[in-house]
Amino acid sequence: MNNAENEEQPIKLVIMGMENAGKTTILDVLTGKINETPNKPPSMNPTKGVERSTLLFFEKETKVWDFGGQESFRNEYLSNPKKHFYTISFFYYVV
Repeated sequence: MNNAENEEQPIKLVIMGMENAGKTTILDVLTGKINETPNKPPSMNPTKGVERSTLLFFEKETKVWDFGGQESFRNEYLSNPKKHFYTISFFYYVV
């Protein structure tokens, strides 16, 4: 084995679901971008397409793919599954 084969691949976390299900809000709470405040929900715009980010999760580099939930985007993702769903480590579907 060479050094490239010994290196761990980054984790890929995909979060999908219906529109307005709270996918981005869940990620923002988990990463500390927003704090939950009773009676004051965060103001957010819908995710368009796929938003990609990288975070450190349990001391491992994690690539996060946050998929917009509108029907037109869902159709796009499903029409080219290899582009979007290859090498997924974790898949979360929010309803």
